[in-house]
Amino acid sequence: ALADQLRISNRRSAAHIRAKAYAADFDLDGWLQDSENGHGAWELPPARDRFNLEDAALADKLARLEHRRWMLDRLLDGWRLGPRNDYTRHRDDLVPFEQLDAEARAKDSMVVATAAAMLGGTRNWRGSRKSPG
Repeated sequence: ALADQLRISNRRSAAHIRAKAYAADFDLDGWLQDSENGHGAWELPPARDRFNLEDAALADKLARLEHRRWMLDRLLDGWRLGPRNDYTRHRDDLVPFEQLDAEARAKDSMVVATAAAMLGGTRNWRGSRKSPG
């Protein structure tokens, strides 16, 4: 079984998927207010088509957002900057995204790709916050 700390962290990560969808230009407000279907707190928006991770600028934007989310999650849980030590709650990746090495950046990108994969369903909803043209 997962420790309580990890369960809470996983829930925070899942809850943040909606923020990633919004950052990827999904009309989250419209989806949430869609009176025809109604949406439970557990539902994920059908925003997979907004996650064009081949768009380098979008992929970078979402990876940076994920890193900020991860840092805040760790800081709220009492972690501090320092050489990695799970017992004393120190992580050397508690730094701005720009200071991360390629391996650490790849972890953030993998979380974004996983979130995108989880958003596969459409339920006939297509939304964009921006007007076309």
